[in-house]
Amino acid sequence: MLQNEPVWLVDDQVVTINRRLVQLTGEPHFVRDAGLLSSAVARPVHRWHYGDRDIVGLAGALLLGIGRNHPFAQGNKRTALSAASVFLLFNGYTFVAPDGEPLGRFIELSITGEIPEPVFLRTMQKCVITTLEWQAYKDSQD
Repeated sequence: MLQNEPVWLVDDQVVTINRRLVQLTGEPHFVRDAGLLSSAVARPVHRWHYGDRDIVGLAGALLLGIGRNHPFAQGNKRTALSAASVFLLFNGYTFVAPDGEPLGRFIELSITGEIPEPVFLRTMQKCVITTLEWQAYKDSQD
């Protein structure tokens, strides 16, 4: 639980994340709807101001907001996951879920509402540790 206000991502940072992700695959980059982007980026901020202090819940709100609003021409799900991961890093946490098809499918089903948001957030909670815990784990592997 955070007591101080988190470090938020802003629209331009999320645009940069999307641009870099789609450049990797050669897909076109453009913001399809700036209003939908702003709405998605503001979602966790609004939740914070209404009393939500769960950093993972806030990251999940960002992820689902970007994924559901679909503000970019390409790479919305990848951008949603990356933005949520960056948000967590900015605030002292690390997303450590395994990458790959099962994770992508789980996120897709959550974005479409086939997996209810509370189930998505409980599962996401299990995939987030503090950055200090992550560093200790990495150091133990060396």
